[in-house]
Amino acid sequence: MIHRFVLQRPEGTSAEGYDDVARVSGALTWAGGAEPIAQGTPIAVGQHAISIWHRTDVRAEWRLVEVEPVTGRVFQILDYGDRDGQQRVLELLCTEVH
Repeated sequence: MIHRFVLQRPEGTSAEGYDDVARVSGALTWAGGAEPIAQGTPIAVGQHAISIWHRTDVRAEWRLVEVEPVTGRVFQILDYGDRDGQQRVLELLCTEVH
């Protein structure tokens, strides 16, 4: 887990800002993509799998901001789960926000 992220949750009920929850280590891998159509134009949507040490507080509306090795990349959490049920690693399915 060589990537470093800031785990953030929406601030208040407006979701206009985010509060930092924790700094976490993770492994980032490409999970595929799609080209949905938006307003008649294809757009590329890439999905990433990010593995972090198990936590019980993560929610799908949260996001991760990468701080190392590349700074500033933002990943919106779409889904999450404990693949093997051992509560060691939490798998996050994310899309990169530009």
